[in-house]
Amino acid sequence: MTRRARAPWEPADPIRFVVVEVAADFPDLVASGGVEAETEVVQQTVGDERPAEIALRAVRRLATIERTGRRVSLAILAVSRNDSRSVWSTRELIARTVIRHMHEGGGGRLLFSCHGGVDEELRSRLLELGHDLVSELESANVTCVVHFSGEAGTEADAPAKSGVRVAVRASVDDDEREVG
Repeated sequence: MTRRARAPWEPADPIRFVVVEVAADFPDLVASGGVEAETEVVQQTVGDERPAEIALRAVRRLATIERTGRRVSLAILAVSRNDSRSVWSTRELIARTVIRHMHEGGGGRLLFSCHGGVDEELRSRLLELGHDLVSELESANVTCVVHFSGEAGTEADAPAKSGVRVAVRASVDDDEREVG
């Protein structure tokens, strides 16, 4: 199938933006946004790359997307089980930057993807971050989903009426369930 060239006055197709941390459990969620959607991926390199470096690369890539008149409609942050201060700060910075971009661009969906077997503290922190991000914008045009894959584990409760959806799946084919 051939795509026709976009006229300068037509908005660019929205794209997916994927950030993958080292050792993140990353199921095939990228394909969920449609076959023809453009996807920009920033993957943390194994070895000497510090968490701040992936944040810098992600923010730069997002700035490039904005400069070219495109916008992100779906952002996936594939998070690892690492909950150190530097990793958490990086995760939060990327999430805040991406969700602000989507909000200003007309809306979108931020999805945190992590392994279902993560400990309760990380589970709770991800849910709280999702709640905070959605609440701070005071807008219905951006949603946040926390997706737990692999082992289903125990379900954590989303903050009441937070706008954060929690998806706990034993496999990618199972249905999502809204909580709160």
